[in-house]
Amino acid sequence: MRKAYLLKSLTRHNLIKASSDVRSFLSSYPIELRDTLERELSEIVVLSGESIDAKTLKQLLLTKIANLRLDVNPANLEAIYIAIANEVTKKIKKTIPSRLIKSDVAFSFDEVDVASIASMRQSFYWMGLDYGERIQEELKNEIERVYNGELDRADVPAALKAKFGSIIDRDERYFKGVADHIILQSQNVAKVTQAQKYGADAFRVRATIDDKTSPICRSMHNRIISAKHLSTQASNILAASTPNEKKNAAMWQTKPFYGTELPNNFGLPPYHFRCRTEIEPVWYDDLDNLDEFKREVKYPSKQVSAKIANKEDHLKGTRYKSVNEMISATIGAIAKEGRHINDASKKVIWGQNGCIIFIDEYGEVESCFKPLRGLSYYEDWSLTFYDSIETKTRIRKWLDHLISNL
Repeated sequence: MRKAYLLKSLTRHNLIKASSDVRSFLSSYPIELRDTLERELSEIVVLSGESIDAKTLKQLLLTKIANLRLDVNPANLEAIYIAIANEVTKKIKKTIPSRLIKSDVAFSFDEVDVASIASMRQSFYWMGLDYGERIQEELKNEIERVYNGELDRADVPAALKAKFGSIIDRDERYFKGVADHIILQSQNVAKVTQAQKYGADAFRVRATIDDKTSPICRSMHNRIISAKHLSTQASNILAASTPNEKKNAAMWQTKPFYGTELPNNFGLPPYHFRCRTEIEPVWYDDLDNLDEFKREVKYPSKQVSAKIANKEDHLKGTRYKSVNEMISATIGAIAKEGRHINDASKKVIWGQNGCIIFIDEYGEVESCFKPLRGLSYYEDWSLTFYDSIETKTRIRKWLDHLISNL
């Protein structure tokens, strides 16, 4: 092997390992796959112009498509994982309480990391198989359409070129989305495995809160999930030996989740395609307060708390003795919840006690009081995602229907 190749590989490997932005090295990934796909499809287009009888040419093209193989594994996967693990460890170091740090927090490679790399490689491989089957079927259907007399022979190359061009443009975006998904899942698995080395009790779900945030990510934002739950799920993901096993170990969800107990195969992001949600380790002693659905809610600052306590229509208009007591009672029994109508980053909760709470994206209470106009006030300020009143009514009707048919 030539020294130049070894030096080039070593340089790239070390460069990726030292990177703090793994996605920058994956930016060329969909472009490389696009080039490969474009080269393969161009050969089919060129072949379709050969002066061969239609039946033979059709068979030749179908054979060419049947042997289409794309290697979708990115280069330097090991270095990419090490960069992920190093960056994860830096973030963990910032979250570990100083009282728990007994030695330097640094990434140490072990058997779990070997399994994680194998899992990443397998995910890309499965993606390649799935994509290969779908693209072959799509191309075969196009060939069948062309050779069923819908087009003249002279128009065949141009028709295939136009169709293949749209496929290439579409699938470059697909490759990028899948690569981002696999990397995000690997990052979150690495956070679980690395943080447990330092005794993390649980993990906080951190969604990116804006106008694009999905209902499931919005509902899971700031949720505290035990390390045991996520460790079990991460182990099941790494142990998956088939695509179906991996899908079953990490259920995708689009609808918001409002429940006190999580399914065994749900909790570790990503929750859906192009998901941006991550997790971060936490220690129970450092948490503030949890709502009905185990999401952390931080009590307001002293300044905000004083305003709530002193306003006549806030704390003084309730039976509660303190601001924190009113907040705990409101988030402990949630009747309705939604996003602020004018600010996507804020959450609005209507408690069963008739109090309303406004919470920012970091989980801190901005205001809490019992509005004189009651529920109509909440509805003026919130786009509702969760309605326990409607849910209970629906369940009651369903039970009544079952009983009436006994």
